[in-house]
Amino acid sequence: MSVDSLGEQVLSTKGLAAKLGCSRPMIYRLMSLGQLPRGFNLGRNRRWLSSEIDAWLRERSAKAQKAR
Repeated sequence: MSVDSLGEQVLSTKGLAAKLGCSRPMIYRLMSLGQLPRGFNLGRNRRWLSSEIDAWLRERSAKAQKAR
């Protein structure tokens, strides 16, 4: 995990897996299914802004609440 120049937390695949409580292979699976925010490439590596992941989690939680 790192912080960009604006103070935004930038997550690696490993950091994202830790934040979501899942394995890195699960992150890759979610990516291939299009079920994660796209993130961005930094060199050869995929990165995500923590704020985008937080918004995605809130959205998924809201959808799950409505489905009940």
